[in-house]
Amino acid sequence: GPADCCVTAVQTVAEAIEDPQFEARGLVAEAVHETEGRFRQTGPVWAATSRPDRPYPVRDGAVTD
Repeated sequence: GPADCCVTAVQTVAEAIEDPQFEARGLVAEAVHETEGRFRQTGPVWAATSRPDRPYPVRDGAVTD
């Protein structure tokens, strides 16, 4: 029968920073090198969990109702 698991392609960094979904999730950053100019790179991992349209989770014990 079908496997109960998630599967996705493994990408190189070069492939990942050109992937529209990777960019849409905020995982691509642009930087400027003083002699090489602008370049794209992977952004901070926590960018994927930062959602400005959703409130931050409540700390443990902050709400007990």
